[in-house]
Amino acid sequence: MSEKDYRFIDHTADFGIQVWASSAKALFLRTAMIVYDLMVFRQGTGRHFTYTCHIEGEDWPDLMINWLREVLGFWHSQEKILCDVTIDALTETGLQATCVLEDYDCHRHVITREIKAVTYHQIFCGPCEKGWCASVIFDL
Repeated sequence: MSEKDYRFIDHTADFGIQVWASSAKALFLRTAMIVYDLMVFRQGTGRHFTYTCHIEGEDWPDLMINWLREVLGFWHSQEKILCDVTIDALTETGLQATCVLEDYDCHRHVITREIKAVTYHQIFCGPCEKGWCASVIFDL
């Protein structure tokens, strides 16, 4: 294979967020809502569905990854948009949440950024000077 058979292209496939909150519950709630704020511009509301999820993880960072995978799964597997979240119970290894979802409607929702997945790359989730914080990198 010679150099003329291929070329390198610049491709930025990741981006990250850092989130701060006063408590662990607020952090998990805020992070989930930020994901959808980054992905979807909403105009109006549609029919809502309530879904209760139970997530487990080995520690705070693993729990955050698994939580955000669940949240992204609403869009990827069901074409549902997350509208609201209540964190019902939270420990370092488990989360129970009630999620309010609505069906995607191209007349009310504009997908502004497609987030494929959440990654373990540089993950952080735990107590910090500002209360609780998380750093998460997403694959676009």
